[in-house]
Amino acid sequence: MSTGVRILAHPAGSAADLLDHMRRTLADRPFDPSAMFIGPDETRRSPARSVRLRLSVLLRTYRGDYHTDSFELDRLVEQIRQGDEHIWFWGAPDQVAAARAELGRPADAPLPDLALGTVTVLSAEHEFGPGHGELCRSGSMDRTVGAVAAILHRMVGYHSGEDRGVHDRYHTLLLAARNRATVPSVRGGEAVQHIHCAHVRSRYWGIAPFYVMQGGVLECTELRESYRDPDDLRRALPATEPWWFADPDDAAFATALTRLNLGIAVGTRAASPPGRCSRTLSTLIAPRNADLVPTNHATVRTARPDEKGDDVLPFPDAVEAAESLGACTVAVQLPLDDPGRAADQALLAERGYVLTAVSPPKRSWQTVAGVRSEIATGPAGLWCRIRPGLTLVTPHYLERTGLGQEEAAVLDQLRRRLSALRSSS
Repeated sequence: MSTGVRILAHPAGSAADLLDHMRRTLADRPFDPSAMFIGPDETRRSPARSVRLRLSVLLRTYRGDYHTDSFELDRLVEQIRQGDEHIWFWGAPDQVAAARAELGRPADAPLPDLALGTVTVLSAEHEFGPGHGELCRSGSMDRTVGAVAAILHRMVGYHSGEDRGVHDRYHTLLLAARNRATVPSVRGGEAVQHIHCAHVRSRYWGIAPFYVMQGGVLECTELRESYRDPDDLRRALPATEPWWFADPDDAAFATALTRLNLGIAVGTRAASPPGRCSRTLSTLIAPRNADLVPTNHATVRTARPDEKGDDVLPFPDAVEAAESLGACTVAVQLPLDDPGRAADQALLAERGYVLTAVSPPKRSWQTVAGVRSEIATGPAGLWCRIRPGLTLVTPHYLERTGLGQEEAAVLDQLRRRLSALRSSS
């Protein structure tokens, strides 16, 4: 694996290496978590107040141009109570002290405009499988403490086990990281993208264009993954080879991503001829609120044995149903270790879908309600098609040159794939 300037992912190390890197970075920054940080132990005691305080920060961060389910306050309060959602805040000591006071007030009391940052971890298990959490609902009005120390403090808790709730439940934390360039009217994602590459050292697995963001544009957010134990990947990868592809260029993209993240090439195979598409039962996932559908993605994935209902359909029917909703993006997850699904890849290509990301296999565990379970997750590819008429804003680094061969290979693939996404819309 080549070294030098990195913009996508740094070489992977062990959990001990990762913790040492984070702690050394934290030691160089003036950060007192007792005065500058509020964690889930506090926010879950005041869930109704916490979701309102978070929404206040997010609406100011995105100047009111914010389209997620963060407005469904009663449902989010219940998720916090069930342990499916965890909220953090950070900021200068006076702002954090004021936030603590606000958390103790009645749920519907007026909120001041506090200069805080916030981030959330919620369960992504319905969409991505057991043991997957999602880092989301992030934004910041803080201009004093900065996000690096707060984010690293939280991630140290995750990797070390000091934060038992997140550590025990989630072997993987997913993130759709913003990466667009800043323009006068829109704060971009350069800073957060750099934090997750250089400091958090999450893995970069491609692009997940899941959301219409500020300014009414579709951003090419990154699919990044942080692992409680990075060795979960190394244990799982040999057992899942080969990965099957209908298109050799898709296989080359997957190989470039594994070289970037792990320094090794995954074994790939061409499945030819593709034959007819499967009728595999598949689950359609979309926002509950119809008003949010145009600015959010719809997902199609393989149905689990216990899933039944109107959202479970044969694969081609599920894809057509997802396309009919009017979501900004239809994202289809397909297992890569099943040669029988290569025909489904071919069907998606015919319909204008592009492989934009992969999620690697993991062998790990999770503890829920005191019960520990072993988990094996297979590799998956993410094929996306965007709604016609949307403006696609590409990553700030897309035309970057002078990089190492691993990152250059990924960017070469990415440029062609984003061009194909635009053409298909």
